[in-house]
Amino acid sequence: MHMDIGQPDLPEPARLAIVTASATEAAYIYRQLDVSDTFTQAPGTLWYGRCRTQDVVLLRCGIGPERAVAGLRWLR
Repeated sequence: MHMDIGQPDLPEPARLAIVTASATEAAYIYRQLDVSDTFTQAPGTLWYGRCRTQDVVLLRCGIGPERAVAGLRWLR
C-alpha cells in the first residue's frame, strides 16, 4: 500500500558534490551550472555554483582511485 504523505519540509537545498575525472566530463556539467567561484590547487579544480535552486560543487581531480580519494578529502 502506497501512502502519499506530500513533500517533506526541507529547510534549504543541500549541497551536491559531483566528482569527475576528465576535463570532458567536467565540461558537460560545468555548462549546466551558474558558476560563482573557481578554486585551483592540488588535487584539482573546484567550481562552486548553482543549477536551478541547487547549490553544486563540481570537482575535477583526475583519473584513478588515489586522485578521487584526494579530491574527496579536499572537499571535507
